[in-house]
Order: sequence, then C-alpha cells, then structure tokens
Amino acid sequence: MLAQLNRIRKTREYEKVFAKTGKPFFAPEFFIKVCPNNLIQSRFGFVVGEKVSKDAVVRNRVKRRLRAIVRKHLADIRKGFDVVVVTRKPSSITTSKDLERILGDLLAKANLLI
Repeated sequence: MLAQLNRIRKTREYEKVFAKTGKPFFAPEFFIKVCPNNLIQSRFGFVVGEKVSKDAVVRNRVKRRLRAIVRKHLADIRKGFDVVVVTRKPSSITTSKDLERILGDLLAKANLLI
C-alpha cells in the first residue's frame, strides 16, 4: 500500500491537478498529469474508469499494479509534485513489467526522476 502522505485523496486535489496547472504526458495505456504541490513529498492519484473494464476486479487490479510500481520507485521520484495517473483500456491487458517501463518513461518525460 502507498503511504497516506503519498496519496491524493480529496476531490479538490484531483481538480487542482486537472485544472490548467496540470501538465499532461501521454502513452497509449495511460497518461499522467503533473502539478507542483509545494509539499515535501510527491503525491499520487489513480483514475481507472469503467471504460477500462466494467469489472471492478480488473479496475482494482490495475490500480494495485500501478500503486506497487510507484511505491517501488518512490525514492527515485522528485519531491513536491502531485501526479495523477489516468488509465485507458489497453492498461487492463498490459503486463506489470510493461506498465512499469511505460510509467518510468512518462515520469522521465515529465522530468520527475532523480
């Protein structure tokens, strides 16, 4: 589980990232939106809609995989940013290894890796 300090939990926090201040970075499986948060840690949120799968088990599996990837690489990610990961349909059939590679590429594009 991702620590509470590293989670975006409130609707207004998601809205702030999705407002004009959030900068998007795209991949076919998902995209990320990044926004500075003026805190001492980076926080992450995950959006997996019903377009990915009607089955809640599949949606939750995708979220668990992404959380595990972020937790594994949290020490390598720059502090002070809010990152929201919004999944698309191909993410439900992508392997964890590929998800990790893609997320790493997007974080590097966003200049968030140390």
